[in-house]
Amino acid sequence: MGAKHMRLMLEAGLLLLFAVLFLLMAALAVKAQQPDAQPQGAKAQQQPAMEDEIIVRGRRNEPDFQEEWEHHRKEFDRLSKIYGDPFTPNRRSDRMTDTPNPDKGKSVMRSPSSDTVQGRPSRD
Repeated sequence: MGAKHMRLMLEAGLLLLFAVLFLLMAALAVKAQQPDAQPQGAKAQQQPAMEDEIIVRGRRNEPDFQEEWEHHRKEFDRLSKIYGDPFTPNRRSDRMTDTPNPDKGKSVMRSPSSDTVQGRPSRD
């Protein structure tokens, strides 16, 4: 019964807290809607009502597709002159990774005096 009683007290306390906060917010809203108690002369001297401000932003100086493509093309040509054509293969790496072929230059034709083919087992 103790835990149930404590839970009931906690819920009642939270409900009371929310009710008080709601009343305070309602009081603030009512106070904000009340007109100020200023004399008529003071209201006339106030600034005129401010109109909504319209912000106009001009077009940024951004390149269109054609200008951007031309710029990239010029940059590509400039870098190609410095570093060479990127589409040609790197022959140095090909030479470094190439393994020599021991059968290069050997003939696979049958020898006229033999029944075997070079590099293949005999038929026997």
